[in-house]
Amino acid sequence: MAWQQTPHESIWCVCSDGSLQALTLNLEQQVLAWRRHSLGGAVESVAVIPSPDGRRDDVWLIIRRLINGMEQRYVEVLAPEHEPGEDQALAIYANSALTYDGAPTLTLNGLDHLEGEVIRLKTDGAAHPDRTVTGGGVTLARSASRVVAGLAAPYGAQLMPLEAGATLGTAQGRAKRIHRLTARLLESLGGRFGPAPGACDPLQYRRPGSGMDAAPALWTGDLIQTFPGGYDGAATIALEGDDVFPFTLIALFPEMATHEG
Repeated sequence: MAWQQTPHESIWCVCSDGSLQALTLNLEQQVLAWRRHSLGGAVESVAVIPSPDGRRDDVWLIIRRLINGMEQRYVEVLAPEHEPGEDQALAIYANSALTYDGAPTLTLNGLDHLEGEVIRLKTDGAAHPDRTVTGGGVTLARSASRVVAGLAAPYGAQLMPLEAGATLGTAQGRAKRIHRLTARLLESLGGRFGPAPGACDPLQYRRPGSGMDAAPALWTGDLIQTFPGGYDGAATIALEGDDVFPFTLIALFPEMATHEG
């Protein structure tokens, strides 16, 4: 276990199965909640030390990964969260990731630690097709000067069944359908919503007036999505994603119809 004071009070715990769990702890606001971090490997050790600039506590890990069929151990540090106003091109939301910031290039080297693995890429802030690392590097589809490359870092959540009431009382046990969903986001791209994991549709960020030769800007505000799925008795909302972009969900506002028959 290790205690992180800033930027968020958390107790980081390495479990016997190699998973990494963290307890968000804020007694002033009466917040006490566990969260699970999927890092694509088995965590063996955790330590927290001040960052070089002293502005935050960095979380350092020893992670055992299966890379190209061979067991490897890496010392890794969790990247800082993206803050509003920061450059989206170098925000790290991938596992065991490295960044490149230099002259435009079509070839990205220095990825020997991910040899043989399929990696996710973000080039100049835009999504890029996956690549397999060969000879310690990959060839990009287009020239880029700022790149993030690493293993996919999936995230997800499942809400409890909704209760919106009905004309004759409770909506529990009645067939319901969520037909529209408004997601309020902060500095986000990516993410998918639907009735269950694996049955989610991506949020659409581009607008008719958006330029098609550049990455869409991180979105702050509300996005309205036609919700996939039909009538069922639970009316649940699932969130999932494996993008290389920041994604901060502030609130969800579903519109739901309850069958009164």
